[in-house]
Amino acid sequence: MGLPCARIIQERLLANGELQPDDFHLHWRLDRLAALPPIDPTLLLRDPVKIRAWGKDDGKRQPRQLSRVEHVRQETAVAACHL
Repeated sequence: MGLPCARIIQERLLANGELQPDDFHLHWRLDRLAALPPIDPTLLLRDPVKIRAWGKDDGKRQPRQLSRVEHVRQETAVAACHL
């Protein structure tokens, strides 16, 4: 049981009927949220997890790698200087 299947929806539409809340699984019903206890906001605040960057982190800053477009531009600029 979850969402009503197309066959049930079609039967209800042809019979000028309506879908009832009981046709839906409890998961899809918004009124179930009223029964849940409130969330303690302090549980949502936590220390952020430090994520290491990919690659070796030896404390030294490495220059970033150039993209292919930057390589082509650099080669074009060097070639233009040698003309």
